[in-house]
Amino acid sequence: SSHQYCDNMDVPQHYSWTDSSVYSLQITFDTLSETENGPDTLTFDYTDFTGVARTKQFKGTEFTDFVLDATEFNLTFHTDGSVTYWGYRFSASPYVQSCDDFTSDTGATFADTGVHTIESPHQYCENADVSQHYSWTDSTVYSIQITFDEESNLEVNSDFLTISYTDFTGTARSKQFTGGSWGEFVLDATEFDVQFTSNGSVEYWGYRFTAAPYAPSCTDFSSSTGSNFSDSDVRSIESSHPYCDSMDVTQHYSWVDAQVNSLQITFDSLSQTENGPDYLTFTYTDSTGTSQSQQFKGTEFTDFTLDAPEFDLNYHTDGSVTYWGYRFLVTPHSVACDNFAGSTGETFTDITVQTIESPHDYCNNLNVSQHYAFTNSEVINISITFDDSTYMEYNRDFLTFNYVDSTGSSVQKSFTGTSLEDFVIDATEFGLVFTSDGSGTYAGYKFEADPRPCANMIDDDGSVFYGTDLQTIESNHPYCNNLNISQHYSFESPDTSGLYLTFDSDSALEANSDTLTISFVVRSQTVSVTYTGSLLPWLPLPIPATEFDLEFITNGTTTAYGYKITVDPGACSAYKNDPGATFSSMDPQVIESPHNYCDNLLISQDYSWSSPLVNSVDLVFDQSTITEYFWDVLTITYPNSIGLPVSFSYSGTDFPEQLTIPGDNFNLRFRSDPTQNYYGYKFTATPSMGSATTTDLVVKKSAKTKLSPQTGGMKMLAIYKKWKQTIFSKKKNKSK
Repeated sequence: SSHQYCDNMDVPQHYSWTDSSVYSLQITFDTLSETENGPDTLTFDYTDFTGVARTKQFKGTEFTDFVLDATEFNLTFHTDGSVTYWGYRFSASPYVQSCDDFTSDTGATFADTGVHTIESPHQYCENADVSQHYSWTDSTVYSIQITFDEESNLEVNSDFLTISYTDFTGTARSKQFTGGSWGEFVLDATEFDVQFTSNGSVEYWGYRFTAAPYAPSCTDFSSSTGSNFSDSDVRSIESSHPYCDSMDVTQHYSWVDAQVNSLQITFDSLSQTENGPDYLTFTYTDSTGTSQSQQFKGTEFTDFTLDAPEFDLNYHTDGSVTYWGYRFLVTPHSVACDNFAGSTGETFTDITVQTIESPHDYCNNLNVSQHYAFTNSEVINISITFDDSTYMEYNRDFLTFNYVDSTGSSVQKSFTGTSLEDFVIDATEFGLVFTSDGSGTYAGYKFEADPRPCANMIDDDGSVFYGTDLQTIESNHPYCNNLNISQHYSFESPDTSGLYLTFDSDSALEANSDTLTISFVVRSQTVSVTYTGSLLPWLPLPIPATEFDLEFITNGTTTAYGYKITVDPGACSAYKNDPGATFSSMDPQVIESPHNYCDNLLISQDYSWSSPLVNSVDLVFDQSTITEYFWDVLTITYPNSIGLPVSFSYSGTDFPEQLTIPGDNFNLRFRSDPTQNYYGYKFTATPSMGSATTTDLVVKKSAKTKLSPQTGGMKMLAIYKKWKQTIFSKKKNKSK
């Protein structure tokens, strides 16, 4: 305004912001602002985002900053003809809440009965977890009307807004929102908590809502005819506070569409009418077809159960004294929820997919325990697949699976919200517990339980794999009797030259009765390896081919865990299947493991030189050579002058700089365990025409590997026996 302003003014002005990114305006007053207290006023008129006309008026020195929830407003300054003061000055700027301000905001306490706006930033922030508390202290406030901006939108089923409160009956309630189109509702309390959580993915506009003290006016109350509800949510029904004289209002309320069979009526302790002339009457037809009525007046408002899904409500007042009126909660009890709460589960004797579900929408305050079992002897485990419609109130309502798996361990899996993941129950039966609190209810759960028998194995004829990823091939655990399974596996990748098969430590079959045979072709010859019994003979199997056949045969007696095979067609595959080489030239040859090498290796390679000029071979180790000490061992073995094997084993960093081998051939064995792995080994083998003596064996050396007499002797003996077995096996094959 002008300073000082003038007498006898009545000035209307209009201000608007047309930029599409503007949603609200921050009004900030100069501390000098002052008018004559009473006659001279400054008035803001605007329509908020809910479509409701709002007015804010200032006078005297009571000029308070506020956020105007609109992009335009009318401003009227009125003065009379008496005293004048400095006037007013304020800034009006587009309001944007920062993420820092939002995350540090803990809420507010309001002493007035005005409308307040609560909102997130637009767009909101990633990875938010914000909790705020809002309360109204004015004694005339009993309920809060929440009205959402139609722009409100969150990433569906990932980001959530939850409003929690305790209603007038002392029951904890909550409403949870995600996605968009939220509308409005009445919150039967004078305080509530807001929690907003967002994940780290997509950002949406966020939320904005008005929170206004709520009480129906006499006009609204007298014109209301009731409602028909299609869900089983708890509803609040009330008069105006205080009510009006000379009323006779009849309303009809129905829950027929929600399959409700009874209604729990719970009154607010504040309920009171004039005792006698003013009364509240419920009229309904109960489940036996009998007409019933319940009348309340004075302070005698007693909770009761109405044995029907609908009722008429009549409120009559005379023309004398008025009181606070009435308010009550209606809690529907549905047929579906009653049946669900009494269900104990089911036992299935066949092998068919079963659909298991809660009512939609489910009810509050449930604690339902059920047990499901598949008793057919062919069933091994149960596959659980959730329906896309499954939705429970996040972190408040839970679905929990309990079962004992095939190892005898107790397993529990719990789900809430839409955080669902299909899984396999390693058992033929399970317990199911569903709990819901007394607040919001949603679609509920629905899933398919698919009993998986050994028939799945019978129908499986193998697979073709592309790429070099590890693949797992396994039987059911435990497997079934009377099986005769034939499967073919092929690995189609230009990077695959061979396969390396390792068995899970649990692998076991009924000894000498149930057998697993793996067959593959090498140089037009079929090689077969048969396994039975427990782990001991189940050594890793290198296959110098890119495909193999699997045959699994069981008899009709005992079963066991079965088999589980990991097939590695990857970077180590060529190394695992490399038998060694025969060199015809006198050039130096580099011999090395992969860097880093793989776990669970058991490598044997033979190297020789065909030239009659070679009398010895110098092995010079690269300084990078290192393996896991004691556990990952490189062994070089060669025959001495009388044909007996001589071996040198190394691990850790205890490798010689140079080792000279007498003769023209040696065997290389490398073993690694399933724990750590390192760079591996690398050496250059150079053939020499000079002769080597025993004193020439180690020309340059570092510290040799240290083994205890007991451990070292046992390990060397095992290596020697394996080497001897390999030599004899080769001689046998050559003779054949």
